[in-house]
Amino acid sequence: MSQLTHSNVLCCNFQSISDVFTGLMQAIGASEKVFEYIDRKPEIPLDSGTVAPDCLYGRIEFRNVRFSYPGRPDAVVLKVIPFRFPSILLTIFYMICEI
Repeated sequence: MSQLTHSNVLCCNFQSISDVFTGLMQAIGASEKVFEYIDRKPEIPLDSGTVAPDCLYGRIEFRNVRFSYPGRPDAVVLKVIPFRFPSILLTIFYMICEI
């Protein structure tokens, strides 16, 4: 009976080790992808471009914004009331980002 108990304990420990190894391999695969993104060279050079304007004109407007998951298209998860960002808010946001 004691040999059966010891073999059961040993089996459970091997299962735990295999679970840890699986998690470790998944983490290594994910970290490779992260390092690939970090080492990636941008298609647009960061030191080129135009001078940003002092003020932004126009507005951003959201109308009929809805979101649902593909598996349940009839269940709307996000439904936004229409709203606008006037140009003064865009200018303020732009100035804050420049700081």
